Amino acid sequence: MYCASVIDTLVALCLLAQPIDSITIETKITKLSSDSFLEREKASSWLREHPEAMPWLRKALSLKDREAVKRVADVIDHIERTPLRKLQTATNNGQVDLAIAILSEWPNGTYEDEAWSIICEFAARLNRLHTKASGEEIRWLPTAYKRPFLSISDEFNGPPDNDGTPVYVRSKQIKWKERGPIAGTLVASGKVSVCSLTVSGVIFASGPVEIELFCKNLIVCSCADVVLNADAQNCLVIARGRITCLGSLSESRIISAKTVTYKKVRTQNCAIAENNQIPLGFIRWADAPKDKAAPKSK
Repeated sequence: MYCASVIDTLVALCLLAQPIDSITIETKITKLSSDSFLEREKASSWLREHPEAMPWLRKALSLKDREAVKRVADVIDHIERTPLRKLQTATNNGQVDLAIAILSEWPNGTYEDEAWSIICEFAARLNRLHTKASGEEIRWLPTAYKRPFLSISDEFNGPPDNDGTPVYVRSKQIKWKERGPIAGTLVASGKVSVCSLTVSGVIFASGPVEIELFCKNLIVCSCADVVLNADAQNCLVIARGRITCLGSLSESRIISAKTVTYKKVRTQNCAIAENNQIPLGFIRWADAPKDKAAPKSK
């Protein structure tokens, strides 16, 4: 599967950095047929680091040397999977901002299952850290479905049939207007507004998140503010901005890098943390202090 737009971008950047030396590239491709195993390995390694060689590599797929063709195909696959490796690295390092930025530029229809799996594992890791910190496990169960309904758009307003079918959404902003149940994974480079019963899922957003109705079994991670206008149960909410909880809270963890507004008399079995720059000791916001200790939960 070929990540056309991403690879073309990488090639363009390399072209700007320095002119392509076609002779060098052709020489490296020729060495893929060398009698020396070491030379073949060195040539493969060099080509993996030079996406600007893609036009020559595609032509080299017609070579008669079977091993050379196999090596060329391996190099092309390595270059095409660059976005996946970047996404995996970002999630492994807790870099929410970067992960969302990578997904916002993701080519439509390219490695969708793999990208979704990485995001689900990222959320699962947050869940494990939350549970390890004496929290109630968030029962969002992403593995209950193998291939959710996929939607990619500038603005997502809900699936055609809002019957609770799991979804995987990548959008600039999400305005879920239908009042049926939501289950799935929502990723937005902008604002997320949900006017629906949220029963199980994950929300990753660069912009603010606002949930109008009751939510349960939900993981929210926002690089801005979060507002819960109704009751929340069994939820993990993490925000770089302020968090406002207008309804009751139960069996949940709320973590803000700024402040949390909530009603103590309507809060039961919850962990509330403010001024926490490193949520769960794992999330790393862009440009946030690296050595600031996380305060204790209330």
